[in-house]
Amino acid sequence: MIALLTGTLRQKAPEGLVVDVVGVGYKVVVSTQTFNRLPPTGSVVSLFIHTAVREDDISLFGFLEEQ
Repeated sequence: MIALLTGTLRQKAPEGLVVDVVGVGYKVVVSTQTFNRLPPTGSVVSLFIHTAVREDDISLFGFLEEQ
């Protein structure tokens, strides 16, 4: 499972982010509260990740704090 992503924030939109980690772009869903606290596009960001696995989907949910 993915527990933490640290990389460059390549895209930032309310419906999802793209975090570039050594050339691999991870799509991450965040809450509005987390979105509003993110640094500008192009900055380095670290997000704690909850990986949700379903029969037809794998989604990454990002949080700035571990709790």
